[in-house]
Amino acid sequence: MLLFPHGAGLPETGVGGGGRPISKATQIDCKAWKTMETDSDMRMRQLVLRSGRRGLRELDLVLGQFAERQLRRLPPESLTLYEQLLDEEDTSILDWITGAQPRPAKYEELILRIVDAYQATSEGGVRAAR
Repeated sequence: MLLFPHGAGLPETGVGGGGRPISKATQIDCKAWKTMETDSDMRMRQLVLRSGRRGLRELDLVLGQFAERQLRRLPPESLTLYEQLLDEEDTSILDWITGAQPRPAKYEELILRIVDAYQATSEGGVRAAR
């Protein structure tokens, strides 16, 4: 339960509304609330970072754009699958996106979504195979 003395907002400095000091319990509760709020955001930031810094420029572009524009729209189970995709070898991911190699069934829908998103926002670069 969050405790806000005298209607103060989330304290940053240990001082509540009107300059009144806040209790240690309130400070701890506020820190816990902020941490809970940012777990999802931290996961998204990590995924965006991992997507845009793959080591292959083509993947940086395709996955980076996808992560920045589409990740928040994915349901949690698709986010987990996307994390697993990022654990694969870069050359394999690129081959699956371009159609040079058959896509694993578990990634098929996700890769098609990545390809569609890239084609909708780009006019060149990697030729993605639908």
